[in-house]
Amino acid sequence: GFILPIGEPLRIALTTSWDAKYQAIAELTTPYMHYYCLQHGYAFNPFKDKFHLDMAFDPSLLTFGDRCKIQIYKDLYKHFDVIAWMDIGICIALPSFITARSNAIPTCDSF
Repeated sequence: GFILPIGEPLRIALTTSWDAKYQAIAELTTPYMHYYCLQHGYAFNPFKDKFHLDMAFDPSLLTFGDRCKIQIYKDLYKHFDVIAWMDIGICIALPSFITARSNAIPTCDSF
């Protein structure tokens, strides 16, 4: 664990990444992610082109797919106490759809 000085707020970041194949989805979802962060006082750190599914781009596969998260977390962890990842295809509900018991509605990507 870690100990924060008394009275210091947690530094929370939301992050995501996508490549050109997901650009159209990112254009729809990242504004909502950013808005969500603004509402809750979180930092928003999106990374375009750190995610990829091209084995030729990195033959070692160290950055292939979800493995990109490792470097992104390494880049952010010194600056934040909590880092949350949301996949680029996540659907963040509009406030009128959010109940008092939840602030996000889980979805699946099988469509």
